[in-house]
Amino acid sequence: IGRDDNRSDYYYAGFGQFSWDLSDITRLVLAARVDLGTLIDPQFSPKVALVVTPSDKHSFRFTINRAFQTPNYSEYFLRAQAQVINMSLLEAGLRASALGPALAGVPNGQLFACTTVGPTCAATSSNVPGMARGNSKLQVETNTGFEVGYRGDLSDRFYVSVDAYFNSLGNFVTDLLPGINPAFKFWTSPTAVPAAVRGTLESTVRSLLLANPATRTAGLGLTRQEDGNTAVVLSYGNAGSATQWGTDIGAGFHFTDELTATAGFSWFDYSVDTDELAAGDKLLANTPEFRYIGALNYAGRSGLDLGASFRASTGFPWSAGVFSGWIEPGFTLDATAGYRINNNLKVFLTGNNVLNEQWFSVYGGSVNGRRIMAGATATF
Repeated sequence: IGRDDNRSDYYYAGFGQFSWDLSDITRLVLAARVDLGTLIDPQFSPKVALVVTPSDKHSFRFTINRAFQTPNYSEYFLRAQAQVINMSLLEAGLRASALGPALAGVPNGQLFACTTVGPTCAATSSNVPGMARGNSKLQVETNTGFEVGYRGDLSDRFYVSVDAYFNSLGNFVTDLLPGINPAFKFWTSPTAVPAAVRGTLESTVRSLLLANPATRTAGLGLTRQEDGNTAVVLSYGNAGSATQWGTDIGAGFHFTDELTATAGFSWFDYSVDTDELAAGDKLLANTPEFRYIGALNYAGRSGLDLGASFRASTGFPWSAGVFSGWIEPGFTLDATAGYRINNNLKVFLTGNNVLNEQWFSVYGGSVNGRRIMAGATATF
């Protein structure tokens, strides 16, 4: 993802847990994790849970925890060139303006090139690179979560589970954006421009670029890289906060000792604080509002087992990196069959997406089609 900088990083973590029975039916669980590393500030992630079990068939759970997510290596260290930008027309316009005399010491075609212009400068205004750069100073994303849950065996054959959660998330890593990384400040004039005029020239360049929607990205991202050469840089930053909440409901029923059915339903929603979003950033959950699952499984005493399950979800918007769009509602039917020939040999057949529904679960990813797999398992 970039040049070999001959760096090495370390990452260490420690975890501990303590349980205390407050009464015959109440248990307190305390847990904590500490993370240390060269790429992150020290992180402390505590968790507190209270489990109430009034009988062996019913239990209630209350949990509070703090977690974090580390930026990936691309977000830290990306270095990739995108399209080349021709800024020679802007330079020509500036030379024809009232600022023209101040540019007399800058060779023609080198205003948007090197900090120190002249014969040794190989860059030109007609060949300004667009760059995607990582941000090694990114902070971790944070999540504080609250959960409640119930699990109950309502009969010898039927059970239900209900879980609800609320999460407060913040400090998100943005998409690639211009002007978001403080390491790349706005472009500065070449040293050949008189010092008294440099501020005026820089503000004029910025204003002209921002005034045109076609060059607005350059107006925000025009900068100088570490070697002093001009570039339009897109990078990452930390911005934004959101809250999310939802519930998961599950149930299972044993028709017989051999035939079992399970079902589940999930609802999810979220809210983004638009006042904290970085300009141009998109903050989406990339997950559907509703999910449904169901399964029917048979495990016979004769060695035959059969199963069928489905997954369904509503459509939802997706945005990650350069990929942004709508993911259509999805439905997948899977099936399995197996037979144990003896204690040492079992054959099986598995079908994923047996109806061959053509859909994708990640925008920009591959289309999910049918997959059939047959095999045998031998034990010795």
